[in-house]
Amino acid sequence: MKRKIKLVIVGLTIMMSAGFTSCQSYDEMPPRIEGAATTRIVFPVQTMSSQERTEYREIRAEYEREVGSIE
Repeated sequence: MKRKIKLVIVGLTIMMSAGFTSCQSYDEMPPRIEGAATTRIVFPVQTMSSQERTEYREIRAEYEREVGSIE
């Protein structure tokens, strides 16, 4: 009987604490930071040399032979 009372008290405590913490106001939009950049970051593109491209194709062909075709 004591165990049942303890479980009821613990359950009510958990429900009450969940109710109190979930009743806070929620702002969907995060605060704006003054002076923050609004443009996207563009990473520099590096083109592969013909030697690097050939090596890449060889590695990819080996992978496709071992694993299967990449879709």
